[in-house]
Amino acid sequence: MIVSQSRAELAAEVARLRVLGLTQLEIAKRLGIGRSWVATLCNDPDGSKQKARRETYTGICERCGGETKSSGTSRPSRLCANCSREVAHESRIWTREKIIEAIQEWAAQHGRPPTANDWLHADPGGRWPNRGSVYNEYSYPRSVRRSPFACWADAIEDAGFPRPRTGARPGDPHWTPRLVIERLQEKAVDGVAPPSQEESVLQKYARQFFGSWAQACAAAGVTPRRTKAYAKRLAA
Repeated sequence: MIVSQSRAELAAEVARLRVLGLTQLEIAKRLGIGRSWVATLCNDPDGSKQKARRETYTGICERCGGETKSSGTSRPSRLCANCSREVAHESRIWTREKIIEAIQEWAAQHGRPPTANDWLHADPGGRWPNRGSVYNEYSYPRSVRRSPFACWADAIEDAGFPRPRTGARPGDPHWTPRLVIERLQEKAVDGVAPPSQEESVLQKYARQFFGSWAQACAAAGVTPRRTKAYAKRLAA
C-alpha cells in the first residue's frame, strides 16, 4: 500500500503497472486505492484537467464583483451568496418609491419607460420588480391589502412619463376610482348593486382600486347583492 505517495508519484506507479498489463481493478487492489482513483490518475495524472474544470464552476458577481460558485452541475450563479440574500430581502416588498426609481432607471438605460411585458418577470439582479409587484395585489402577503399602484399606467404616470394607452380599445373608458363609484351608483337598484359576476369589467376595476367588490360598494354607498347560494350559506 503506497497511498501516502504524492499524486505525481502515484500516477507514475499506476502508469508503470498499466505498462505491465495490469487492469485498473488489479492496480487498485495492489495499491490499496479505489478503482475510480486509478481511472482518474490514468486520464488526468497531474490534475490539470480537474483544475480547469473547477475554474468553470466560478464566476463574477454582477452586483459586488466578488466570486460566485456553482455545484459543478450548472453555470456559476450571477450573484454571490451575500448579494443573493440582500436582493431577496430588498425585493421582498417593492414600495411605491422603489418602483418609481426602478422605472426611471429603466427609462434612462432604454430611452423609454418599461412596458408591462418588459417586467413580466423580476430581474435576477434585483434591479427591476416583476409586473405583479407593481399592481397585482395577489403577489403580496395577505397582510398587505393593496399593491402600490392600482394599474400599470398609474405607475408609469407617477414616475413622470406620459400615461400609456397601449392595448386600449376605441371607446374604452379611462377607469378611475371615481368612475367605478359612478358606475356602481348608476347600476344600483333601490340602493342595491348588481351581482358582481354580472359585471366582470366593473368588478375587475372595483377590486383593483378598492381591494374587493364589497369595499367598492361601500365606497359608492350601495349594498352588494348577495346570490341565493351565498344567502343559503349565511343561513346555514
